[in-house]
Amino acid sequence: MLALIAAVSMLAFAWARFQSGEWVRERFLLSNKAAVASEQSLKLAAEADRLEERDTNLFVELLIAIDAGNPQTAEVVFDLF
Repeated sequence: MLALIAAVSMLAFAWARFQSGEWVRERFLLSNKAAVASEQSLKLAAEADRLEERDTNLFVELLIAIDAGNPQTAEVVFDLF
């Protein structure tokens, strides 16, 4: 009877170690995916900032052209939007 309890205990211990290894591997894979997503997010945010600055500059140039009474320049700047 003692041998049966010892065998079941060893089997349970082996299964627990296997499951622990699987969870460690899963955590590692998900951490890698999160790091990739974070890097992509930073790149896209930087691109959005750059485009926002470009649009702001174009808008200011458009207002300057309109205020100066220069419809040709205003049209060119407007077409860049």
